[in-house]
Amino acid sequence: MNRLLVPCLLFTLCLSPAARAQRPAPPPPESSSPAWLPRGAMVGTSIRGGAVAPQVRLNWQVPFYRGRRDSLSLLIEPMAAYTVAFPSTLDEDDDVPGT
Repeated sequence: MNRLLVPCLLFTLCLSPAARAQRPAPPPPESSSPAWLPRGAMVGTSIRGGAVAPQVRLNWQVPFYRGRRDSLSLLIEPMAAYTVAFPSTLDEDDDVPGT
């Protein structure tokens, strides 16, 4: 076996990542869904202190920067929940707000 084959092969393999890094970056893929359509949705229930609160969440993602392998985005997630819970000790003369 030739002694120069191993260093030559090693040198050639070390050049391939540098050559690949010099290729122009492909354009970022466009989304197939419109911008007004939410990227995610959740329907759930919270149970705390005897109150049951159904909730609905939607989220949108607004990208600021798209690189070759990563992106920087703003995540907007409005939530709506409804519950009314009164204290267990309620006096007639007290003004106790519901939570």
